[in-house]
Amino acid sequence: ARTLAGPHEPGARTLAGPHEAGPRTLEQLWGIGPDAPAGLVEEVTDALLAGRALDALAACGVTVDRGTHRLLTGLPESFELREWTDKWVTNAMNLMAKAAPWRWRDEVTPRQRARRLDNLGGFNPNRRPGLFLEWHEGGPHVSFDQSASPLVLPRVCWERDVDRDLIRLGLLRPDQIPVSPS
Repeated sequence: ARTLAGPHEPGARTLAGPHEAGPRTLEQLWGIGPDAPAGLVEEVTDALLAGRALDALAACGVTVDRGTHRLLTGLPESFELREWTDKWVTNAMNLMAKAAPWRWRDEVTPRQRARRLDNLGGFNPNRRPGLFLEWHEGGPHVSFDQSASPLVLPRVCWERDVDRDLIRLGLLRPDQIPVSPS
């Protein structure tokens, strides 16, 4: 894994973020820091890309409900809805492959309503199945629900930045990312 320059090193790249005033390093933008060291982020990303979403979520302290657990292990949510299993499992695993669950603790708070990560497809607008992120028993929790709720967590808050993946693959260098220097 390649470590980017720290905030006080020559060549450090910074960017202001939604939760913090002033410039931030790319690592801070990607959620890498004291609560999510680079090693954990690499381990979790590898697990997500290998289809081990439950392991990745557990490593980040994210809990899941029964429906989410079943979908992430390829099982139908219920007998009555088994015809949707292939579509929902595929969409849930694709969602997780792009996720950055180490950042989710900062995106949800107690007393905040669950917010949709993404739709899983099927049904009508009054009953859209999806995965929702909320605060539950001291930490982030993902639940499967069918809801018309308009509350959606912006992708920038829960997805991994594509630039991070390109750097991991050696297809991009940090100095090629078009951000304003501090």
